[in-house]
Amino acid sequence: MRQAPNNAGKSQLISLLLCTSLACSLCFASAFTHASEINTLRLSCLADRHSQAGRFLAQLYNRALEPLGYRVEMVNGDPQELIGLLRRGEVDGTCARDLRFSELTGITHLIPLEYSSITTTIYAVRRKRAELSADTQNLKLGYLPALKRSAELFENLNYKAILPYASTQSLLAGLTMGEVDLAALPDGMYANYRQRHEADDLTIHEVMFTQPGYAHLNRKHEQLVKPLSRRLVTVSAQGESYHVNLNKFAPLKNAETIVFGCAAKANGETQQRFELLATKAFQNMGYNLKVVHLSRLRERTELEQGRIDGSCAKSRYYVDNASDNTVLVEAPLTRDSIDIFSANASKKINSISDFDPSDRIAIVQSTYVVRPDVAPLTDRLIEVSSIEQGLSMLADGELDYFIDFKFAVIEYLDQIPLKKPIYTAGHLSDPVFYPALHKKHEALVPALTAELRKLIAANGQQDMMDH
Repeated sequence: MRQAPNNAGKSQLISLLLCTSLACSLCFASAFTHASEINTLRLSCLADRHSQAGRFLAQLYNRALEPLGYRVEMVNGDPQELIGLLRRGEVDGTCARDLRFSELTGITHLIPLEYSSITTTIYAVRRKRAELSADTQNLKLGYLPALKRSAELFENLNYKAILPYASTQSLLAGLTMGEVDLAALPDGMYANYRQRHEADDLTIHEVMFTQPGYAHLNRKHEQLVKPLSRRLVTVSAQGESYHVNLNKFAPLKNAETIVFGCAAKANGETQQRFELLATKAFQNMGYNLKVVHLSRLRERTELEQGRIDGSCAKSRYYVDNASDNTVLVEAPLTRDSIDIFSANASKKINSISDFDPSDRIAIVQSTYVVRPDVAPLTDRLIEVSSIEQGLSMLADGELDYFIDFKFAVIEYLDQIPLKKPIYTAGHLSDPVFYPALHKKHEALVPALTAELRKLIAANGQQDMMDH
């Protein structure tokens, strides 16, 4: 005879399972809530919480921490004050520091979590920038010894006088008093200093590079490290209303990979087009490709000295006239417009002969494609270090004209605050750009040319082949 269901036993079993499940859930939740009594992580941060970078970091952390039962409180202060808070355990960690932060400060109870990047920028005194030499060998550069990788880069860029300073305050004081011509600082550190101190009016001389940025958590929150690390990477990858450059600073020589530099805008059309075609071309040839975004000066220096294997975009003029170490790959990838810019809407330049003898005209150093168009002006050209510097000098009345690539200038006009609007005053030419290889890879040129030309034609851009 079939037994009746034992509903009482089943109910007891279900109750037991529910209790067990609930207990597990509570245990799991408590693992993340126990670390802070009020579910708040207090993180020291060099980026001011009211700045764009600070607001982004707060948003990033809150979105990453919310599913874990936490929220973030950003704690600002002078760098040494923040280090003291970390040392005494009065904050739970940092929002973004170098990997060697614990080693350099002697704070041993911190665990690093990589997720973002730190940008290092070179600053100059605004009123002195027009007097700066375009030759890095003639400039004194101050930096913080903690930025070990920076010193190596500055030597690679032929800075001969590289002077260490103990703190942000002493470095910027040295810059304003004329002890050094330039100062290199991580962006967050500079922004934090300017929030708390009056300083001489500084301007960007050159944006150098990015390197990995690490959050650091006190070891008492060790159970949060793995889940928070995963959440930070996920949320960062979503591009939450602020573009974080996730390219890592790394040695630019890799025996298993062809490394190309690209001075075009990171993730811009030129770089994306090059990566799309060149990655496939090198795969067909049995190579991997890595593309690193560099400033124009650094890309040229790295390429000429053979520390990178090629460039994503060089002009024929550069390879023929300004380089002994590069070989052009005859597969044109893109073209751009070289235009003349002014802060005076009434200025119009139809030819080189339209410039007045008194006009102050600037180009960016290492921009060799412009030189054929401005050859008659060679003896009077002012060389600036970057587009940012050229546009700022133009808006401040220190220049009458600035000559550079149309699309690059337009991109920067959307990013930097200027005192006056900038206008297009004329057009010079529409140069075509090609990939270029260091001469040590000259044997690869025929195969790479053939592969790229096939891919260009297959993508319906046969018209580029006519140049």
